Amino acid sequence: MIDYLRSTGELCHEGRRAVVTWVLWIEVVNKRRALMEVVQELNELFRKYARDYRERITMYQIMHAWNHWVSRGGNLPPLSCRHVREACGTHDAPTPRLLGSIGNGF
Repeated sequence: MIDYLRSTGELCHEGRRAVVTWVLWIEVVNKRRALMEVVQELNELFRKYARDYRERITMYQIMHAWNHWVSRGGNLPPLSCRHVREACGTHDAPTPRLLGSIGNGF
C-alpha cells in the first residue's frame, strides 16, 4: 500500500489506516522505537506522497488510531488487507491481486 501511495499519490482512507496501524504495531507496540518518532515518520510519508495531505488532519488521524488502540489495551491487530479490499475495492487502492492476503487475512 505504501508503494501504491508513492506511485499514485492516492490511497483510500482504510488503506491509510492500515498503513498507520501496521507501522504503529511493528515499531511502537513491539517497542522498537518511540511513539512520536514513528508518528513524525508516518506524517512525513503522507506529506511527501499524498496529494490531499493536510498536516492537521493527518496528525489527528495518526494519533486517533494510536489512542483508539491504547484505549483497548494495545492488543488490537492491525487492519488486514482483507478489510482494505472490502472497504475500498479498487478505489484509490491497489488492485485486490496486489493487496493479496498473508496468513490469517493480513
